[in-house]
Amino acid sequence: LGITNGGTAECRSIITSGSIVYMANTNGNANVVKYDGIETALGYANADIEDLCWWNGKLVAVGEFASIDGVTCNGIAVYDTTTQQWSSLGQGVTFGSDVKCCYNWNGNLVIGGLFESINNHTCHNIAMYNGSQWQAIGNGIGDLSTIADVKAIQEYNGQLYACGLFETPLEDLQVFQNGQFQGIGWSSSNGDLLCMHVFNGKLYLGGGCVYTYDGTAFQVVTNGDYPSGYTYALTDYNNEIIAGGGFKHASNGDTLNCIARYDENIAAPVMQVNNISYGPNPTTNQIHLNYLPANAIIQIQNINGQTLIQTNTQNNSATVDVSSLPSGIYLLEIQSEQGITVKKFVKQ
Repeated sequence: LGITNGGTAECRSIITSGSIVYMANTNGNANVVKYDGIETALGYANADIEDLCWWNGKLVAVGEFASIDGVTCNGIAVYDTTTQQWSSLGQGVTFGSDVKCCYNWNGNLVIGGLFESINNHTCHNIAMYNGSQWQAIGNGIGDLSTIADVKAIQEYNGQLYACGLFETPLEDLQVFQNGQFQGIGWSSSNGDLLCMHVFNGKLYLGGGCVYTYDGTAFQVVTNGDYPSGYTYALTDYNNEIIAGGGFKHASNGDTLNCIARYDENIAAPVMQVNNISYGPNPTTNQIHLNYLPANAIIQIQNINGQTLIQTNTQNNSATVDVSSLPSGIYLLEIQSEQGITVKKFVKQ
C-alpha cells in the first residue's frame, strides 16, 4: 500500500473502518482513496484535502478545496458511504480561510486550521459543530496578533488536545482545560507537530519525527529505520501504528512510498537540546556544533531520511564537512545516551 503517482504526492490523512483504510492525498491520482485490498477513488477536489474523520456515520473531509466532485462545499465536505455521494455542511468556511483538521469529539464535529470565524462566529482557528450550528471552543487558539495554524485535534485521557504551528509565546501542543487552551511543556526544539493519534494508552505526535506522550513525558519513536521526512498522518491498523507523509524511503534505504509501519515497543527519550547550538544555517561548507552530549553520533540525512554523512565525537563540539552535498534542505540528527534530536539546515 502506497502512493505511487510521480514523486510529489503526499499522504495527509489516514483513517480506518474495520478492515478498510481511507486516505487523503495531495497531487495523487485521487484526493480520497478507499483501500480494502483494491484501491478505489472516492472523490476529486479542486485543491488539497488535509484531513478525514468519521462523524454521524459519514466520512468528513476538510482542506483548502472549494468543491469536490463538482459539489460546492468551501473546505468541509461529507461523504455518504451508502449513497456514495458528497454533500456540503452548511456554508463551509469563508473564502481565504484554511481548514487543516477535523475530529469527532463526543458527537460534535471539531475543525481546526487558520481562520478567525465561521458562519459569523468568532472562533480563533478552532470551532465545533453540534449538528445544527457552529460555536467557539473557549477563546480558541491564538488571535489576530498571534498566528496559530491548528494542524490536528485529538482527545486523550478525556481531554481535548490541539497541535500545530503556533507563534511564540504559544506552545505547539495545547490542551483544553478550565475553559481555555493552554500549553503542557512541549519544547519547540523538538520540532514541528502536524498530527496526533491515540494508541495503547499513549498519545502519538507526528511531524518532523514521531513522539509519544503518556500524560507526563515525551519520547521520540525510533528503531533506526523511521522516516525522517515529515509525518502528516497517524493511525493504527492490525495492532500497528501506521504513518503517512512526504517520505519516500526509510533511513535504512527501504522504499516506503509515503506509508510506513512503526514498532511501538521501541522508543528513546527526547534529548533536551536547549544548550546545543549549530550553524551557520544556511551554510556552504561546514556545520559547527557546540555543547554536544558525550559520545554523540551525528548524522546528515536528506529529507527522505537517507543517511549521507555520519561521524562520532567524544567531545562537546564538532565540525561536519558538508561541502560535497548538493544545494537543498537536510536533516541534522544527533544521537546519544540522552536521546535523539533532529534539526534542519540549508546547504547553499
